Amino acid sequence: MIAAGIALLADRFPRSLETIESLLPQVDKILLSLNGFNHIPEELSHPKVGVYYMGVNIGDIGKFHNWDGDFVSCDDDLIYPDTYIQDFLAASKQYPDTILTHHGNTFEAPVDNWFRAKAEDPKAVRCLQGNKEIQELSVPGTGVSYYPASLYPSVYEFVKASDQYNCQDMVVGAWLKREGSKAVALTHESAYFGYTHPEHTIWEETVQDRQKQTEKFNRILA
Repeated sequence: MIAAGIALLADRFPRSLETIESLLPQVDKILLSLNGFNHIPEELSHPKVGVYYMGVNIGDIGKFHNWDGDFVSCDDDLIYPDTYIQDFLAASKQYPDTILTHHGNTFEAPVDNWFRAKAEDPKAVRCLQGNKEIQELSVPGTGVSYYPASLYPSVYEFVKASDQYNCQDMVVGAWLKREGSKAVALTHESAYFGYTHPEHTIWEETVQDRQKQTEKFNRILA
């Protein structure tokens, strides 16, 4: 059994239905957090879709839900390829008990400037750009990550216990550091993911406060 967790933003709906539709044939369940919604849209009525939170914006922690099985955390502005889950499951045979991803960074805390560290990371992996090298990452991107059932309950409890907002990449990185576990970036072509080009992005929010994000990273990954 495998589930996908997504935090939907109200101002990206209904465009984010493309995200859900790309994942529906591939997973057993889609678990949703509806951030900023005051009702459940009828378009989300599907046997595989469950709404587990609705209301004010709780950020990307809403991607993570209690689930007994393999799990993928997803973004609501990406369109996932038809072989997305199949590719993860195939790779998990080669990399058992490992978080697999298509986005992330290799640097560790402390840093002087989180945004500059991300920009200058020579081995950074970006999901919307091609990646030709399988490599280990210290901070995996939670919009495109797979967690095997052997690890997910521990990851979920760690995320659930955090009080952080829109920084679960960092939180999962802290879990990896605590557990001595690995996150591995898989290879992919530049056109592997689609993108819905939302008007509102979390990056636009966080980039406004370099110092706050740098302090948060150094505190969480200390």
